[in-house]
Amino acid sequence: MSSSLIKIQKENLPCLAVNQIGLFSNYDLPQQSKAIIEIERNIDLDHTLNLPVIQRLGKESKKDVLLMIERALRMTTSMFKYAEKMEDYQISMMASDLYDKFSYNTVEDIILMLRYARQGKLGGSKLVFDNDTLFNIYVPKYLDMKAEKWEKENEFIVDDTDDVPMTPEEKENQQ
Repeated sequence: MSSSLIKIQKENLPCLAVNQIGLFSNYDLPQQSKAIIEIERNIDLDHTLNLPVIQRLGKESKKDVLLMIERALRMTTSMFKYAEKMEDYQISMMASDLYDKFSYNTVEDIILMLRYARQGKLGGSKLVFDNDTLFNIYVPKYLDMKAEKWEKENEFIVDDTDDVPMTPEEKENQQ
């Protein structure tokens, strides 16, 4: 990731997850929770479109990224009435699965998805949070929302005849 991109991100949104990498594992639990809350407060779906994807953060950042995801998962499960009492290894496995599933998305996407799940914006039951609900309801709905937003941002038009995304110029040239 270029240093100019990090500089722009720090100036515009200083509490982004990418700016916490290298620091997060040194935080105590209250500081970690505060960092996650600050990230949640300062991002929306638009912001996630222009941030570096997890895969580009490098292997040295994996520990902090997984720790962020684990902390966000713990905070989320505590908000659901019928959340499974998850053991540490279960949270770690879920975090690892999310890391893999979102490798072409951002850490902020994971945090935002968990926020939307708590708020009921992704469907499902606001009472239940478990592995099945996370990966079969929340993740697909969030990724669909992001894909729709990306398509709108990039002005792609889907031609109903073959479902191939077309730019407005391609659509105009076809006529």
